[in-house]
Amino acid sequence: MLSTGAALEQAERYLADTTEGDGSVRVYHEGAFRIDGELIVSWNSKALLDDGDEEAELAGNADIAVNLATGRCRYVDLDESFEFRRRSQGE
Repeated sequence: MLSTGAALEQAERYLADTTEGDGSVRVYHEGAFRIDGELIVSWNSKALLDDGDEEAELAGNADIAVNLATGRCRYVDLDESFEFRRRSQGE
């Protein structure tokens, strides 16, 4: 079973491998949460996450799910993302 830190590293590599790789985006460590054996990780522009530049916020970017048993990463669809967030908040 991967630790949260190791899973976040997996998500970072996956994001770098599946985006243009110019270094302008990063995962949002503070917003990650565990559910159903996966770590759900959001990501956005570094300008937003590091500098608070709301004009640099990206829209439509799918969360990354990291399987904590295998380390396999995948993007989740919007409906799944909403369901994970609803369940993580105990609704």
